[in-house]
Amino acid sequence: MCCREPEDGLGIKLADEQPISADFNVVAERSKEEQAIMDYYHPVWYDRRHGYQGTTHEEAEEFCKNIGGKRNCPLEAYCPNGLPTETTHRALFLDREPFEGEQWAPFSSATGGGSGNLDWVLIGTVKDNPTSTCGTYENLKEIASWKESGTPSEHKKHVLCCADEDEVNQIETLEEILKDTVNPVWFTFSDGWNGGSYDDAVKFCNGQPGLELCSYSAFCPYGDGKSVMGGHPHDFDREGEQWAPYSNAENGWVMIGQKYQNSATTCATFEQLEGGSPGDWGEKMSEMKKHIMCCSPHSD
Repeated sequence: MCCREPEDGLGIKLADEQPISADFNVVAERSKEEQAIMDYYHPVWYDRRHGYQGTTHEEAEEFCKNIGGKRNCPLEAYCPNGLPTETTHRALFLDREPFEGEQWAPFSSATGGGSGNLDWVLIGTVKDNPTSTCGTYENLKEIASWKESGTPSEHKKHVLCCADEDEVNQIETLEEILKDTVNPVWFTFSDGWNGGSYDDAVKFCNGQPGLELCSYSAFCPYGDGKSVMGGHPHDFDREGEQWAPYSNAENGWVMIGQKYQNSATTCATFEQLEGGSPGDWGEKMSEMKKHIMCCSPHSD
């Protein structure tokens, strides 16, 4: 099914798109646990807008599998910093406050077997208790309003999908190979990148000692529709439409966030998504070009 694109196809906010919280700080320092989860599992949140119906573990796995070959996340991805100890917190990945009300999400067992239908984590709150977030259903079922079942429920609106463990558990992933080969480094506004033109990007990376603009494969080791290279302390998916320049194409730009909250657009090129070249952006649309990655020159 094809739909009419908004007029200019760039940065248009859909009517039903949920805005980012005004106090969301994308440059907040990540804990080591959060950074490890982000780089290792590449988690992405999904909900009813993306077609998730919130039923059984099996259907959650199938949903994640159909979203770029992902799988249901383990508990540590949902709650990388463990149980909250403060009444005001952002215990969920990544810097998220608890979802409104009593909300449960299925998580995969770290051992692969799990305890079946009891593998649910609270991503909201039970009885308005703010420190109940990140508790498991097994521990909270006596006081929970929702009783576990395999039917759709208003208590199961969200799921977190991760990179497939068979992929991330390889002895040496493509990401690791590229990190060893080209030493990719992420930069953003606070590092002096101004979100300017393609020529500005080339000059910026050339101005970093021993670095140059990265190629597409460095940005996206696994191709379009998959996650971008790790090592960045920002949740690109939550930032929405974010473009970054890459070296092995004339005026080449790649989507490192999500266009219209659609994960299938991640790692697609501007030409693939918009049908042409962005031309000379200059410093226009700089809020959609916040990040750049520079690499060591690669000699064949």
